[in-house]
Amino acid sequence: MTEKILRNTLLALLIAACALVCASCKGQDRVYPETYEELDGLRAGCMTGSIEEDAILNNFPNSPIQYFNAKSDMLEALTTNKIDYYVNSLIANRNVLEETDEVKMIDVPVYDNDYAFIFKKDDKDAKALMEQFNEFVIKCREDGTLDELEKVWVDDAKVTKHPPVFSIPKNGENGVLTLATSTSMIPFAFIYNEQITGFDIQVASMFCEAYGYGLQFTDSDFAGIIPAVSSGKADFGAGCITVTEERAKSVDFSEPYSQSHQYPMVANKDAVKGGLAGVAESFKKTFIVENRWKLICSGLLVTILITLSAAICGTALGFGLFMICRKAGPGFNKVVDRFSWVFSGLPMVVILMILYYIIFAKSSISGTVVASIAFSISIMLGVNSKLKTAVKSIDKGQIEGALSLGFTDTQTLFNYVLPQAMTQFIPNYLSALIELIKGTSIVGYIAVQDLTKASDIIRSRTYEAFFPLIATSVIYLLLVIALTTVLNNIVKKMEPKNRSDEEVLRRFGK
Repeated sequence: MTEKILRNTLLALLIAACALVCASCKGQDRVYPETYEELDGLRAGCMTGSIEEDAILNNFPNSPIQYFNAKSDMLEALTTNKIDYYVNSLIANRNVLEETDEVKMIDVPVYDNDYAFIFKKDDKDAKALMEQFNEFVIKCREDGTLDELEKVWVDDAKVTKHPPVFSIPKNGENGVLTLATSTSMIPFAFIYNEQITGFDIQVASMFCEAYGYGLQFTDSDFAGIIPAVSSGKADFGAGCITVTEERAKSVDFSEPYSQSHQYPMVANKDAVKGGLAGVAESFKKTFIVENRWKLICSGLLVTILITLSAAICGTALGFGLFMICRKAGPGFNKVVDRFSWVFSGLPMVVILMILYYIIFAKSSISGTVVASIAFSISIMLGVNSKLKTAVKSIDKGQIEGALSLGFTDTQTLFNYVLPQAMTQFIPNYLSALIELIKGTSIVGYIAVQDLTKASDIIRSRTYEAFFPLIATSVIYLLLVIALTTVLNNIVKKMEPKNRSDEEVLRRFGK
């Protein structure tokens, strides 16, 4: 067993080495645009669902666009020559330039926009809440509060290193509101020392405190903010959300609370390479600064929780469904088979979003529970199907022989059929559980801070990909190795040849 693990580990290292070699191979020639006029026709990047797409289409109509789920992904694509430029707000660009010299900004604005909070459309309660919020924003604009917040969060690019401390009301006499946001939207919403903070977060906290509300958060990708609000999973949303006519068809916008200008970011040919010192600094920023290693640990616990709950519940439900199908008629089995076909035909990320934003939209069930339910159903259907296939592979003569000796149908199933079927079932079951572990990496789409989401949060703060992604990969690999080891030991103990006929007969007094 140790030999097998070592062999697999060496194989993984070999694959990683090959990937590094491939990455070092020459791809498309790097371009270093210096002016606004040079950008049209070059490869552009923008976030999915963001206003930057319109900025690119209006200013650089000949540029092919690649879409990303996070700003850190766009930056990584730019520094690794996957794109030639992207457009982002002046505020966000300043923060990027504070962290790295690998990129620079072309000092020509391409788009001006207003930021606002969003509320559910055509909803009486949401409209009343928005009226309160608008009243609050107008008052803060008139008394200079918004200007003071702008100076703190927008004008100082170093604010993310030492953000101001403010209180977030947990409870209120008028109930608790849920704010949908994305913690990759620096400096409007981000994680600092395991706590959510930012311009939008402070504005929301001040509003809730002034009007007697508690405040809680649901964190997702930027593209998930509007669905969370329009489906009712959140009471309002924020995170660099620009007011547009298209978005106004889905949600209502509050009074604007901030303005921004969009500027292109390009690669800097004069960037200084880090060397060993740069690697050490990258490691420090990824794991040590702000105790970011704790984000990895908390994300790992969420991943393990979802995996274990889905594996245990799904396996139990799958075995129960298998037992029911054995006694049920062909009609019931046909319904189960059809449902399995439909479920397996849909991408799991789509199933997760259907459950979270539609089926459980009005429910207070957390994303973690929704993810556990979705993966439990997947494992249940898989266990049922794999058990059916494994049991059918057992020779009917053995079943008839056991029944002729006086064993009941249930005794025959558990003591002759299933032990032999396990040799075929377990390898397939192991593959399903491995896919389950890896499949949990998509739960960030429904506001679950798992291991992969924690890595994304760290990348959004450090603007570096190497250590967060490598650490995540190693942890997933270790989880797979641990699971494989446990299940292989179980298979050995259940191997039919390791159980004598006398032992089986003795258990039933034969």
